[in-house]
Amino acid sequence: MLKKLELESIQAEIGTIDRMLAERDEKTDPLGVMQYRLRRQSLLEEIAGIESNPETSAEIALFFGGRPVLGSKGISSEFATKAIGGFQALVANKYALKAKPRLPIRGPTPQRDQSALLITDIVRGSLGFVLTEADADPSLVDSKLKEAVSETGDLIYRFSAADSEALDLAYDEIDLRILRDLSAFFSTMDGAGATIRVVQGD
Repeated sequence: MLKKLELESIQAEIGTIDRMLAERDEKTDPLGVMQYRLRRQSLLEEIAGIESNPETSAEIALFFGGRPVLGSKGISSEFATKAIGGFQALVANKYALKAKPRLPIRGPTPQRDQSALLITDIVRGSLGFVLTEADADPSLVDSKLKEAVSETGDLIYRFSAADSEALDLAYDEIDLRILRDLSAFFSTMDGAGATIRVVQGD
C-alpha cells in the first residue's frame, strides 16, 4: 500500500490503543495493559521500518468524491473507467516526453506499454484506487515511471490551484498533447460532478 496511507492506518491504530490504555491501569487489568503496550511498540517499529524504506517505483492513490460515489457502497463504473483511463493517458504522455522533447498531437503514444499502471488496491475515504508500477523492480533510484506519475500528480494539482502563478508556470511547461488530455480529464471530472484527491509518496 502507498506509504502515506499505510502510515495513516498504523497511526490510527496507535490512537485507538492510546485511548484503550487511558481507560485501563496495571492494577485492574495488568494483562490487557501489557498486551496493548507490546502492540503499540510493535506498531512504532513498523512505522520506523516503513519510513526508512525508500519508495523508488511508481505508486499513487486517486480518491474520488461527488456524484459518481455512492457513500461507502461504490462508484460509477463508467466514471471510474474514464477517470483512471484519463489519468493513465497523462502518465503515458509524461513518460514518453522523457525520451522525446515533443509529442505528436495525434497517433499512438510512444512507449505506452512501458508506462502501464496496475490497480493494486481500493481504499476508503470517499473512494480511492491505488495505482502501482507494473514492473516494480527494487532500485536505489526513482524509476522513470515514478517520475512521470509524480509529475502528473503535480500537474493536476497546479491546474486545480487558485494560485495564478502556479497555473502560469504549468502552462509554460506543458506539451500540447498533454494539455489536450488534461482538458479531457477535467471535463470527465466536471461532467460527472466529481472531486479528486491525489495522494503520493509520504
